[in-house]
Amino acid sequence: MHLSEEDQGSYRCHAIFHLGESESHIELVVLSYLVPLKPFLAIAAEVVFLVAIILLCEMYTQRKKNRANGKEFEQIEQLKSDDSNDIENNGPRHRKKEPVGQ
Repeated sequence: MHLSEEDQGSYRCHAIFHLGESESHIELVVLSYLVPLKPFLAIAAEVVFLVAIILLCEMYTQRKKNRANGKEFEQIEQLKSDDSNDIENNGPRHRKKEPVGQ
Protein backbone atom coordinates (compact mmCIF):
# COMPACT_ATOMS: atom_id res chain seq x y z
CA MET A 1 0.00 0.00 0.00
CA HIS A 2 2.48 2.64 1.11
CA LEU A 3 5.29 2.05 -1.37
CA SER A 4 8.09 4.41 -2.19
CA GLU A 5 10.45 4.46 -5.14
CA GLU A 6 13.06 2.75 -2.96
CA ASP A 7 10.83 -0.34 -2.75
CA GLN A 8 10.96 -1.04 -6.48
CA GLY A 9 13.10 -3.85 -7.79
CA SER A 10 13.09 -7.56 -8.43
CA TYR A 11 11.38 -9.82 -5.91
CA ARG A 12 11.41 -13.60 -5.67
CA CYS A 13 8.67 -15.73 -4.14
CA HIS A 14 9.38 -19.33 -3.16
CA ALA A 15 6.54 -21.49 -1.83
CA ILE A 16 6.51 -25.11 -0.70
CA PHE A 17 3.26 -27.04 -1.00
CA HIS A 18 2.33 -30.68 -0.33
CA LEU A 19 2.33 -31.25 -4.09
CA GLY A 20 5.66 -29.56 -4.69
CA GLU A 21 7.57 -26.32 -4.74
CA SER A 22 6.87 -23.14 -6.70
CA GLU A 23 9.14 -20.21 -7.38
CA SER A 24 8.32 -16.98 -9.14
CA HIS A 25 10.09 -13.69 -9.93
CA ILE A 26 8.33 -10.35 -10.16
CA GLU A 27 9.60 -6.94 -11.13
CA LEU A 28 7.99 -4.20 -9.01
CA VAL A 29 7.84 -0.72 -10.51
CA VAL A 30 6.64 2.16 -8.35
CA LEU A 31 5.30 5.11 -10.32
CA SER A 32 5.62 8.65 -9.08
CA TYR A 33 2.68 11.04 -9.07
CA LEU A 34 3.97 12.81 -12.20
CA VAL A 35 3.85 9.73 -14.45
CA PRO A 36 0.02 9.63 -14.76
CA LEU A 37 -0.07 13.43 -15.08
CA LYS A 38 2.23 13.56 -18.12
CA PRO A 39 -0.46 12.61 -20.71
CA PHE A 40 -2.92 15.04 -19.10
CA LEU A 41 -0.35 17.86 -19.16
CA ALA A 42 0.49 17.10 -22.79
CA ILE A 43 -3.19 17.26 -23.79
CA ALA A 44 -3.72 20.46 -21.79
CA ALA A 45 -0.69 22.08 -23.47
CA GLU A 46 -2.01 21.06 -26.90
CA VAL A 47 -5.43 22.56 -26.12
CA VAL A 48 -3.85 25.83 -24.95
CA PHE A 49 -1.73 25.94 -28.11
CA LEU A 50 -4.71 25.34 -30.41
CA VAL A 51 -6.87 27.91 -28.61
CA ALA A 52 -4.06 30.47 -28.94
CA ILE A 53 -3.82 29.80 -32.69
CA ILE A 54 -7.61 30.15 -33.07
CA LEU A 55 -7.61 33.44 -31.14
CA LEU A 56 -4.76 34.81 -33.24
CA CYS A 57 -6.61 33.88 -36.44
CA GLU A 58 -9.77 35.55 -35.16
CA MET A 59 -7.86 38.73 -34.27
CA TYR A 60 -6.24 38.75 -37.71
CA THR A 61 -9.58 38.39 -39.51
CA GLN A 62 -11.16 41.10 -37.33
CA ARG A 63 -8.33 43.50 -38.18
CA LYS A 64 -8.67 42.63 -41.85
CA LYS A 65 -12.44 43.29 -41.72
CA ASN A 66 -11.91 46.57 -39.86
CA ARG A 67 -9.45 47.75 -42.49
CA ALA A 68 -11.85 46.85 -45.29
CA ASN A 69 -14.79 48.50 -43.49
CA GLY A 70 -12.70 51.60 -42.82
CA LYS A 71 -11.82 51.95 -46.49
CA GLU A 72 -15.45 51.37 -47.47
CA PHE A 73 -16.57 53.99 -44.95
CA GLU A 74 -14.03 56.48 -46.34
CA GLN A 75 -15.26 55.81 -49.87
CA ILE A 76 -18.88 56.32 -48.83
CA GLU A 77 -17.97 59.57 -47.09
CA GLN A 78 -16.09 60.71 -50.18
CA LEU A 79 -19.11 59.94 -52.37
CA LYS A 80 -21.40 61.80 -49.99
CA SER A 81 -19.14 64.84 -49.98
CA ASP A 82 -18.92 64.75 -53.79
CA ASP A 83 -22.72 64.63 -54.00
CA SER A 84 -23.11 67.54 -51.61
CA ASN A 85 -20.67 69.65 -53.67
CA ASP A 86 -22.89 69.38 -56.74
CA ILE A 87 -26.14 70.37 -55.01
CA GLU A 88 -26.02 73.85 -56.54
CA ASN A 89 -25.56 72.42 -60.02
CA ASN A 90 -28.83 70.60 -60.82
CA GLY A 91 -27.91 70.02 -64.45
CA PRO A 92 -27.18 66.60 -65.91
CA ARG A 93 -23.79 65.10 -65.26
CA HIS A 94 -21.55 64.16 -68.16
CA ARG A 95 -18.52 61.93 -68.24
CA LYS A 96 -15.29 63.28 -69.57
CA LYS A 97 -14.29 61.63 -72.79
CA GLU A 98 -10.67 60.64 -72.90
CA PRO A 99 -8.91 60.12 -76.19
CA VAL A 100 -8.14 56.49 -76.92
CA GLY A 101 -4.49 56.13 -77.83
CA GLN A 102 -3.45 53.30 -80.12
